[in-house]
Amino acid sequence: MPQHERAMRPSQKEFGWLEGSMPQIFWIAGADGKMRFLSKGFSELTGLDGDEVIRGDGWKEVVYPEDMPSLEALWRDARAGACESRSYFRIRLRSGLYRWMHSVGRPVLSSHSGSITHWVGGLVDVDTEFRAHRSIAEMNRDLNLKVDDETDLMTRLRWRFRSLFHDRNIGVIEIDVAGIKAEIDSLRLAGVKDMSDVLTGNTDTMDALINRASTVEVNRTLALMLGFEDADACLVGHRQLLGRLGARNPLRLVVQALVAGRDALDGVADLTTADGRCLTVAYAINISEDSTCYATLVDITQQQRMAELQLAIQSQLAQANRAATIGALSISIAHELDQPITSLRIELQALERSISSLPEPSTAVHAGLQRVQRQCERLTHIIHRTRDRVSSHDRSVGMVDLAILAEALPSLLQREIKDGAVHLEIARPRGPCLLKADPADLQQVLVNLVLNAIEAMQKMPANTRSVWLSVAQQDNGVRVQVIDSGPGIQEQNFLRIFDPFFTTKPSGVGMGLQICRTLVESMGGDLQARNVAGGGSIFEFWIPN
Repeated sequence: MPQHERAMRPSQKEFGWLEGSMPQIFWIAGADGKMRFLSKGFSELTGLDGDEVIRGDGWKEVVYPEDMPSLEALWRDARAGACESRSYFRIRLRSGLYRWMHSVGRPVLSSHSGSITHWVGGLVDVDTEFRAHRSIAEMNRDLNLKVDDETDLMTRLRWRFRSLFHDRNIGVIEIDVAGIKAEIDSLRLAGVKDMSDVLTGNTDTMDALINRASTVEVNRTLALMLGFEDADACLVGHRQLLGRLGARNPLRLVVQALVAGRDALDGVADLTTADGRCLTVAYAINISEDSTCYATLVDITQQQRMAELQLAIQSQLAQANRAATIGALSISIAHELDQPITSLRIELQALERSISSLPEPSTAVHAGLQRVQRQCERLTHIIHRTRDRVSSHDRSVGMVDLAILAEALPSLLQREIKDGAVHLEIARPRGPCLLKADPADLQQVLVNLVLNAIEAMQKMPANTRSVWLSVAQQDNGVRVQVIDSGPGIQEQNFLRIFDPFFTTKPSGVGMGLQICRTLVESMGGDLQARNVAGGGSIFEFWIPN
């Protein structure tokens, strides 16, 4: 060995110092790669004698068998290239367990020839760090796999949601209600404890909350259902859309659900389509935790109309059954009353002849008997006509002077007019008002309308109760008006006032006006009713002559 190289070689003392300062294993190998020195750390870790290992090249015995091929390849390449070698491999400890070590070996070159004089290197125990890295890598791999699985699941869920969103039979609308929820929270922070009191009857607060919602998306099915070309045409702004749909009532329920902490509601609502049609829909609204409303709507207009039609048919059948029952009862009553009334008329005629034969007959008694006789004749006509109508017999139709029938009303209704404290005024033309009709029918119409007018004023002050009966030739026919000074007809009763069995009287049957309209229409005429400005009502009919 040249002198200058011997001078560079560390002394035994220096080796001891280095050996003690190395945390793990320090080694020196010759230029040929043969191990020449191993620090005490090797023996302490592996339990092998370092000198024997050096002599027998036995360091390979403690290397984990699977790590040996790559370690030898790296060591071979480093010697061939005279370059640093870094590697990770496991060595067997004294306990028999293996630990990961990080090995670094560097060549020492001759300053004169540049050739490798020897190798120096060391092994550091990186088992804990290496295993930690491996654990982290395995955790990252598992996490990535889990993320991939969750991504796949979310993709499938998203696909399912979108497939439902674009269902061809169910309309779907997505509404963001985060603004409503934030406003409710603000009101509660401001000290409002009972939100129901704030929302009940407070339309301004309710409208302000509803306006905090915003429509996010509608599907094509809902757009077509509402008469729009596509979803974009339908989604023209939250307020405009709600205005078109008339969907504020469902949104009021959404606000109430948010206040109550509920997350779902359903019901039936009427919506207005773009072309003004009324659409009845069954809706279900679900509110997610992120304050998004998903509302599904199904058009049930046809089903609703069918249900209404079925109810109408059932109602008509019920009325037909009641009418048939009344018809049969009417024939029975007419049959039973005919004979006693005939007897009564005969008795009245006999009594009248007896009174007339007295030396001083009473004029008042005679007039009373005449009135009773007329009522009997009227009752007989009504019974015969009712029996003929129910049994479809022909009626007695001839020329009738309606003015004369009107003039006879005060006599026929003398008691009702007196008991009701009503002032009856009749206006009629000077000449006759001739019609081709059944006189009993016309008389019944006049009597019913005037009686209704009298009864309508019973709760009015006595000095204000007046009935005006007007008969006039007009429009190729006769027009009759019966006007009272009563309270008038309530708005909700106008559509049903001529329906059979509809009545506002506690003891009424609800057939009088229906019979009047039927009689007038059977004569080619028309009966209408309306209120008078300032109070009272008018029942008016016109019959062609």
